Amino acid sequence: MLMRLSLIAAMFLLVVASIRGQTRVKRDVVFRTVDGQDLKLDVHYPEGAGPFPVAVVIHGGGWSVGSKRSMSSLGLARILTRAGVASACISYRLAPGSTFPAQIEDCRYAVQWVRSRGADFELDPSRVAAVGSSAGGHLAALLGAQRDHAQPGSDDPVCRLSTRPDFVLSFFGPMDLDGDPAKASTLAGRRVLAFLGVKDVQDPAASSLARAASPFWQIQDGAPPFLFIHGTEDPIVPIEQSEKMARALDTRRVPNLLVPVPRGGHGDFTLQLVPDKTDQEPEYWTRAQAFMRAHWLDQKPQTTPSKPFEYEVQRNLVYAVRPGRGDRQRSMKLDLYVPKGKGPWPVVVALPGGGWRFSSRRMSEVPLICRAFAREGIAAAAVSYRTAPANPWPAQFLDTGRAIQWLRANAKRYGLDPARIMTTGTSAGGHLASSVGTKDDLQDKSSDDPVSRQSSRPCCVVGFSAPTWLEPEADKNAGDLQVRLVHGLVGLRNEDDPKEVEKALGRAKDASPVVHATRDDVPHLLIHGKNDRIVPFSQAIYLRKHLQKVGVSCEVVEVQDRGHGSYLGLMRNPDRFFKTPPDWWLRIRTFVHRNL
Repeated sequence: MLMRLSLIAAMFLLVVASIRGQTRVKRDVVFRTVDGQDLKLDVHYPEGAGPFPVAVVIHGGGWSVGSKRSMSSLGLARILTRAGVASACISYRLAPGSTFPAQIEDCRYAVQWVRSRGADFELDPSRVAAVGSSAGGHLAALLGAQRDHAQPGSDDPVCRLSTRPDFVLSFFGPMDLDGDPAKASTLAGRRVLAFLGVKDVQDPAASSLARAASPFWQIQDGAPPFLFIHGTEDPIVPIEQSEKMARALDTRRVPNLLVPVPRGGHGDFTLQLVPDKTDQEPEYWTRAQAFMRAHWLDQKPQTTPSKPFEYEVQRNLVYAVRPGRGDRQRSMKLDLYVPKGKGPWPVVVALPGGGWRFSSRRMSEVPLICRAFAREGIAAAAVSYRTAPANPWPAQFLDTGRAIQWLRANAKRYGLDPARIMTTGTSAGGHLASSVGTKDDLQDKSSDDPVSRQSSRPCCVVGFSAPTWLEPEADKNAGDLQVRLVHGLVGLRNEDDPKEVEKALGRAKDASPVVHATRDDVPHLLIHGKNDRIVPFSQAIYLRKHLQKVGVSCEVVEVQDRGHGSYLGLMRNPDRFFKTPPDWWLRIRTFVHRNL
């Protein structure tokens, strides 16, 4: 025991001595007051000028001991600042005085505080990681795994921001606390019980609490990239914990890397990183840094520009001519919102909803979406298309694809980037956005028409409250309105006519994005109100299931307590909307910068 204490003391002195070489530290910044306790953080800065990417560093200690100045936090701060990352080492409430979920609540608020106040401390709120070791690695992983706990309607502006980090780095953290009851007699087992606030594993609440507190059991869509570093001979938290979490993330197609440290115990190998000998860094840290740079540090910024882009609108641009009534021709038009400045600009094609019966590109939600993207430096095309029942499927799909082809053929003229086109839309418009992202490309390379020689495929899709499976067996929860609208789209007027029914069923199948899911489809992000009574939330789940099955990324953002697209009304006040954007817009921003 004496030898162990001497080793711990030596480790602490080595860490403290190495920290003294840092350039700047801002100490004891209060980020939260809760239960009469001031929770504080220390910001450790790398050399140079900010704003710096920032890691919220969470100390270990079995959730019951430790502080923001413990050797685990100081050691992590040291290696991160050497990599050019600022470290916000935080304190949080400890067990047994405070039990779960107090610790994760404090960590969430720390992430939100950094996003809210980071700019005042030379930190980049668009690049926030969660980093921790042991119990701190567990909390960092739980932050990344859980759903976002942002509260858009909160009176506290900090609480309106995302609680999810952009990257997670866990050093030897436990991932599944609902383990073997026999382990309750070990030090780790006793600390888990104290953390959860239960006396023994026989407590009926123990298992459910353990799962609620386990990153493994809490993985949600849209989780950020994960990096695990774990000793192969860890006697306290076996490496199988990180291996299990990595497999679960693989199933969800979340980028992750597990870096095993041969013969490493419970953190002893981190001593190799503390001395300032960057030319002698161990191989495992070289691998870890490469992953961290590829999946976080070198990613594009995801914040709104400090000054919104100004933009111009060019209206009534004809992208196609279709047959009209009688002998007349009908011009299909779009309005183009182009940011001022030097392009070429990426483009989002915005498609209106209206049950495929109305398609005014100037309906309220389409201009709102176009303006929102244009002010962030992304051109937007508001597109009208032919409507049902006069024009049954696939007229709407053909018009959407043609609009994309036209934009590519005329990209140079309007300062657009033909390689970076995304589709979006609300309700029926969201359905069309997914349709061009899943159905076959309309491109005809041998055509004499230069527009037809262009691809109709977008790079990615963002759908709002979109139907994705239109066949009759798809959704028993669909309301009468949705059923009537689908009947109009597929041209079903007489349900007693077998031939007409057969033809309509064929169209309904062809109009269902889930049917066309293949491995070459484009990434999707689906925003959907949980209480949608027109297009049930299950429609988003259907498409996610089918796309993920073939290896295509599809994230679903559940908007709590919202119905059919009602959340888009927040965009009517752009100043307030962009000052404290809701979580679903932050998720869109991240998705777009990653895929467009």
